[in-house]
Amino acid sequence: MEYFSLLQLKKEPFSNSPDPELFFNSCQHTSCLQKLELSLRLKRGLNVVIGDVGLGKTTCCRQLIRKFVSNDKVETHLILDPGFKNALEFFLTIAKMFGNGNFNQNSDHLEVKEYIKQYLFQKGVEENTTVILIIDEGQKIPDFCLEILRELLNYETNKHKLLQIVIFAQNEFEKAIKKHNNFADRINLYHPLKPLNFKSTRQLIRYRLKVSSETATVYPFFTYLAQWAIYKISGGYPRKIINLCHLCLLAMIIQNKSKIGFFHVQTCAQRALFKPVIRPARIFLSAFIIIAISGLFYHKIFDNLPNYFSSQFFKSGKKTNLLNENMESAKSKKKSEKEKFIVKQKKIMVIKSTKVDLLQNNRDKKSKNPAIKLVNNTTDLNSQKIIFDKKQFFRNDMPMIIGQVAVKKNETLSDIILNTYGIFNIQYLAFVIKYNPHLNDPDDLKIGYLVRLPAIPVNLKPADCNIWWISLDKKKNLSDAFELLRSYPKDVPPVRIIPFWKQKEGFGFEIVLKRYFFKEKNAALQFARLSPFFSAKKKIISRWDDDIVFFADPFLSKEKKGRLIASF
Repeated sequence: MEYFSLLQLKKEPFSNSPDPELFFNSCQHTSCLQKLELSLRLKRGLNVVIGDVGLGKTTCCRQLIRKFVSNDKVETHLILDPGFKNALEFFLTIAKMFGNGNFNQNSDHLEVKEYIKQYLFQKGVEENTTVILIIDEGQKIPDFCLEILRELLNYETNKHKLLQIVIFAQNEFEKAIKKHNNFADRINLYHPLKPLNFKSTRQLIRYRLKVSSETATVYPFFTYLAQWAIYKISGGYPRKIINLCHLCLLAMIIQNKSKIGFFHVQTCAQRALFKPVIRPARIFLSAFIIIAISGLFYHKIFDNLPNYFSSQFFKSGKKTNLLNENMESAKSKKKSEKEKFIVKQKKIMVIKSTKVDLLQNNRDKKSKNPAIKLVNNTTDLNSQKIIFDKKQFFRNDMPMIIGQVAVKKNETLSDIILNTYGIFNIQYLAFVIKYNPHLNDPDDLKIGYLVRLPAIPVNLKPADCNIWWISLDKKKNLSDAFELLRSYPKDVPPVRIIPFWKQKEGFGFEIVLKRYFFKEKNAALQFARLSPFFSAKKKIISRWDDDIVFFADPFLSKEKKGRLIASF
């Protein structure tokens, strides 16, 4: 019996054939098809779509043909394998597609070429028909065929080309283009395809299940963390995503499971020889988080978190004494409930007992924690230095929630986490879900849902040079900061939120440019270029106070995404 019928699906959801009905209009594929359609309707000539294996080039090719199939004024022809042995064979193939099968290997190639020319003139001028030649697997095109295509592009009127050419090829086709400048000069559209992001990966999986389902309700076979694992292992390549999802569904049926989880995906990937990208240490940490989310530790895992972080453990660094005291206390209450884990990679210590304590060992007892000081006068920057003083990261009076945000249209949970903390990973996702038990399905956020964001301090390493930030505004609560972030137009420099807490002032949310500067003059120049859209509150930041706790790394940039260490 076909496996999809067991899952109440009317068809196979993860078929690796280019089924037009299962085509998912991701942002980049939609953009590619729109650009191609516009170029073909304007009769611009040569178009090239290039991309790695498994990115959906063949599927886009089929979709392009479907767009014109009902148009009587558009004629499409497809070459699946352009590996021709000689020029005559190429001309004969085109002539046959154009309706003349009388030519053979003994025909004069000039005669065949003249027929093609007359055909294009008749269709393009007399009948006002657009003739499109689509070539898949374009990396197989020999050099002499590129010269022939260049000649065919010379057939034109005063207004447009008579033959429209679309080539779908792998990345190695770039080398052939660079060797033939005359051919490269005639390329009207050059569109590179890229892998899908995490959001598009989840949408692809959900769309295929929805199209294949027998009912209107789509059963969530894949958990959120399983989809994250699929994205990481596949690298966002649609073909790998589809193949891995297919293997996971088969394994789910064989093992008599109802859902596919994080470790399920990892096991299927290893059996299918996918490149492992999820390291064992991270799997162990993820396992603990999943158990915590499922309710094994319930709310007590965080009840005494501030007390422990402000204890003598962090003041003196004598972790052995504190560990022994906690273990003796746990034994005196109930020995059978005591269990200890030490994760050396991130130096996270977890003690499970009647009162489960979550401890963190600072990597360096001399680590320093920066905070904000604003500079109102942009000309008085010479004397400003970044100062780092020794401070503990957790305070008894620091709240556990930094604020809440109402979900807007097309906004996902990962978007909210990324905008709040500056990064998105499984650990942050687990903490947010822990504090939002009303979110039954992270993939199905309703507009207006209130998402609570926990206070997760970060351990910062001091910078070894002066750095300047441009602050655009400062808000007292997270929801106002989000509203300001959402209101910024797309054509201005990108901005981010830096949430922090000060003992006297409480929470603050600084809106800054994502880019920071290592030279004062560069910061001042960017400051002067800011459009009038920005408020009069904009300032330059060049010094951090010593009594602040950060919840997002102000030093985080695209080049330094791996630097931030969450203090779980």
